[in-house]
Amino acid sequence: MEPTNRHAVRALMQVLVLTLLLTPATVWAAPGSQRSSDNLDPETVAVVQNAVESVGQRYRPTVLPAQSGIDDEASGSAESLPVVGMTEHNASGITITTPENWEVAEVGFGTVFNISDPDTGFLGMVEDSGNADEFPGIIALLLFEEQADMIVREIDENGTVLEINRLRTAQDLPLLEILFAANVEGVDMLGSLGLVSSGLNLYVLFGLAPEEQWPFVEDGVALMTETIRLDDELLTLTTAAEGDLRHTVAGEEYSLTVPSGWQVGDTDDSDLSVVLVDPDVEHVGALGIQLEAGFLEDTDLEALLGATADEMGPETVDLLMPQIIEALDIGVGDFEIDDALSDIFPAEQGFSARFVGTADLDDLVMPVVFFVNLREDGFAGLIVFGDIDSTLETQNLYTGILDSVTWE
Repeated sequence: MEPTNRHAVRALMQVLVLTLLLTPATVWAAPGSQRSSDNLDPETVAVVQNAVESVGQRYRPTVLPAQSGIDDEASGSAESLPVVGMTEHNASGITITTPENWEVAEVGFGTVFNISDPDTGFLGMVEDSGNADEFPGIIALLLFEEQADMIVREIDENGTVLEINRLRTAQDLPLLEILFAANVEGVDMLGSLGLVSSGLNLYVLFGLAPEEQWPFVEDGVALMTETIRLDDELLTLTTAAEGDLRHTVAGEEYSLTVPSGWQVGDTDDSDLSVVLVDPDVEHVGALGIQLEAGFLEDTDLEALLGATADEMGPETVDLLMPQIIEALDIGVGDFEIDDALSDIFPAEQGFSARFVGTADLDDLVMPVVFFVNLREDGFAGLIVFGDIDSTLETQNLYTGILDSVTWE
């Protein structure tokens, strides 16, 4: 697998920033006006009703604090400004809902929509970032969260991340929302970067407005982000909605059990061919198997499979790690292991190993926990991206997934 990298992140942000820099500063000086909540479009009310309620609970028309995090108690009790009638826009299999007075233009070539509101100076866009370098978009979601400060500083070197929220769209797709403050062309701005993944692909919804105008557009931005809908052929995640789900990997010779409430999707990568997402989008796992004979050339596999937990010491971790990384071709670059947190232990079939550390994804360092289940005829590996402590607290879930893997 070829990992996504810092250059890909910066390339995306440069597109957004270029659009901002090409916009006359006079646009951002336009006065705002309070909206009327009358005449909601009856055809879209059913679709957006839940999102409207959610947005109304979360957003208030007050100036956001300059420090990291948003203090709900300090923001007062004023209700958010109402949103006017809605209009739907569809292009490239993507549907968004916006206030009817916003100007929306279809673009193409990656940028699906350009969006503006002349009354407030709001600018936005919707990007289809696709599946760059065969790197699943759902993993990129966590990379963006990990590097949120760096992303905002691409807009303004003194920009500030105000809040990060993990949400779900109306289609139950994982959504990461980054709220930020930045100065663009001498104008203090507030903005939102929404990242939605269908599993395989990543979609970016970006919005920015002068700080004093943000209260007039924030409901519309949140509504557009949370009600984005993808055509069925773009959806690659399946939810285990009614208990544990048995999933057979398309084009492969193995299957696994997905825990209840989790999501699973196949990838385009032959080495790590499945992604798994927990219900809270705290962690994303990428799973692959290796069945070729002799994949651990320097190891007495028969002796290792018969070893007890006491016989599997640190030297075994040091011996196995580079061989497994090379065999699975996971493309994590340099992997720095934390010996104190890594371990090898017996499993239902063969034995399992846990390697904890940081992976260098082409200069983007990410915390990673790598679980492996090794058997006589091959092994299954599960790379978990996300917070290490919470991953270790739920280790039984991940080792259970590996134990459930069967292959022909």
